[in-house]
Amino acid sequence: MFLQGVCRTEVEQTGYDYVVKFTEFWDATQFHAFDDPVSGKLQYTWSFLVDSTGAVVAQPPVGNFPPQYVK
Repeated sequence: MFLQGVCRTEVEQTGYDYVVKFTEFWDATQFHAFDDPVSGKLQYTWSFLVDSTGAVVAQPPVGNFPPQYVK
């Protein structure tokens, strides 16, 4: 089964630092976990803090459906 997702990239500036976010969305009516609602959007976001020195620090990912369950 092929499930098409939509990806969005965002960049936010906070002072001299930046937060870069990558979010993937899936349609829950086409694909959902056993106990998830069958309507709406499933999503998962990876965030990275880029500080003024150029260091990149991964933030904890968040979302209501981790992509490793999508085949």
